[in-house]
Amino acid sequence: MNDNADAVPAEALGAMALALGRNEFFATALAALQEVVPFRDSDAVIVDIDLYAEEAPLLIGLQSPNGQYAAAIRDHYLTGAFRFCPEIRAVRNGLRHGVVSMAQYGAGHFLESPFYESFISLLESRNFYTLLGDLGDGRVVGWSISRFASDRDFTQRDDWALRRIAPLLIALLVRHCQLAVPRAEPDVHAVRKVQRLVADVLSRAADEPLTRRERQIAALIAEGYSGKDISRQLGIAPQTQSVHRRNIYRKLGIASQVELVTQILGEASRHLGE
Repeated sequence: MNDNADAVPAEALGAMALALGRNEFFATALAALQEVVPFRDSDAVIVDIDLYAEEAPLLIGLQSPNGQYAAAIRDHYLTGAFRFCPEIRAVRNGLRHGVVSMAQYGAGHFLESPFYESFISLLESRNFYTLLGDLGDGRVVGWSISRFASDRDFTQRDDWALRRIAPLLIALLVRHCQLAVPRAEPDVHAVRKVQRLVADVLSRAADEPLTRRERQIAALIAEGYSGKDISRQLGIAPQTQSVHRRNIYRKLGIASQVELVTQILGEASRHLGE
């Protein structure tokens, strides 16, 4: 096998380097990878390792020639199916850098799981690879490529070629994300501090312990989110949100959002003064 046959053309690499931090980066990255390992669909997301598992990844790139893949990503994956995704679970369990395929996760994790029913089956994907890169700030970027069931599967040569060029592509991808999608550390820390404070206040104020989901919803209520917004953000049915809300109010001995905020502020003031 000719090693040069599986190298990314210098022109493609140059285009990626020039596009770092710019909107056209993902398109140039796709073109570069297609030169080595052809694929049908692709998406790139950033996963925050430290945030709640219910926090959707940030979509930063998407290619879908027939539109079906894009629709499934936006309408199903980002709105709830990501919670069942073995890839995200693996990232949060320590997998932060390198190349992984669907086969490495175990087909059963996908084909016999809620994730397959809610997402993979919509795509009719045969197989996929994901390039993972640690951004060094508590986030990991994942760039996936896939082929349809009607396509031929990735070959051993494809696997070899992708793994050979992956370190360079991942390095460029990581640098692009650091430039184009910087993390606002002060804001993130402030949000987490407030979340911890609200959780502590609620645990003190409640007659009965609040569940993790109830603490989440209570914090969102306190921040002013409507029931509809909470349902959409957490990917739960409006009726489920309403049940959680009633349980929260009952356990806290209150009847409204205003009373919740008032109680949190009062308890927080006493807590901070201790």
